[in-house]
Amino acid sequence: MEAGDAPEAVLDSVAADGPLLAHHGIRFVSAREGRAVVQAKAMEVMVNAGGRVHGGLAFLMADTACAYALRSMGPGGVTQNANMTYLNAVEAGMLLEAVAEVVKAGTRMASLKAEVRAGERLVAHGIFNFALRPS
Repeated sequence: MEAGDAPEAVLDSVAADGPLLAHHGIRFVSAREGRAVVQAKAMEVMVNAGGRVHGGLAFLMADTACAYALRSMGPGGVTQNANMTYLNAVEAGMLLEAVAEVVKAGTRMASLKAEVRAGERLVAHGIFNFALRPS
């Protein structure tokens, strides 16, 4: 985990998520002004019976990036609903990057979008709705 470019509130969240991020090999890259980036190298241990990396890694990365993107704007939140679409398979060893952006944040809810890529290849994308909680 690296400090990256982010407000202190985001860095506090990254530190609190440390064990989860480390377990899945996720590295925080940046979060500022409603946009966040995380990366992970798909590990062999994540390969499923179909011979590909389980889609849960892409979902976890997208959801985590969304949380940091939202937190970069001030309020924290929790995922209330998410819709993820998987487009391409991931193989062990691939470097994945999730980029999330806040689409709209209100007083009680926020909507975000995320993409997960392996290089230039779009692996998955999703829409996430977060219920805001007091800072």
